[in-house]
Amino acid sequence: MNAHCSVSDIETEALIVTLSLIDIQDVEASRKGKSREDAALTDEEVAFNIQAENMKTSLATLQDYRFALSIDEALQADTATLSAISTINQAELDDHLAALALERGHDLPFRTHSQRLLERTELLSEFGSTTTSNTDITDVVEPNSDEGVEIFCIPHHGGQTASPEAMNCIICGDPARPSAHGIYASQWMKRFTPYDAAVSPSLSRVSSHSFHWT
Repeated sequence: MNAHCSVSDIETEALIVTLSLIDIQDVEASRKGKSREDAALTDEEVAFNIQAENMKTSLATLQDYRFALSIDEALQADTATLSAISTINQAELDDHLAALALERGHDLPFRTHSQRLLERTELLSEFGSTTTSNTDITDVVEPNSDEGVEIFCIPHHGGQTASPEAMNCIICGDPARPSAHGIYASQWMKRFTPYDAAVSPSLSRVSSHSFHWT
């Protein structure tokens, strides 16, 4: 049996063994009642019995191998998903730390490796979802209002010279209320412009809301 065979190959081999075992059982059934009960087994009957035991052992081995291979394939399929979830969690933690640094008056840190990966559409494609480009900051995930998060409008800057009074919410179009967290996106844009002309999708989720962490 090939160590690298697929589940379908195992199922095919198990089917062949099962059919051969049925043939042996049919032959044994056809001989019942045709000889004395105390008569010794013929060489042919002994060979059939040995072959039947070997086939039963082989069939059990194939079933165990199929089960193990199914688990292995499931783990391989989940590896990308688990890796993506881990990257998202790390990026959200980095966003949290960056938001805290900005709130405390420190310099906005550069994006981490996880934050950069989160901007790549390939990362979330494992979930079958379609993501926007990294120049689109209109797709913002809103938090649950029951989790103690105060929601603010997301200021949209027409350029670096736009004043806070001229800011409009990119979602509803209404004038946005300036806040300490609202400037997070604009400072980030100024630091990375022209390399990145828009807010990182990961950072925008944090910068657009006022958090009450301690």
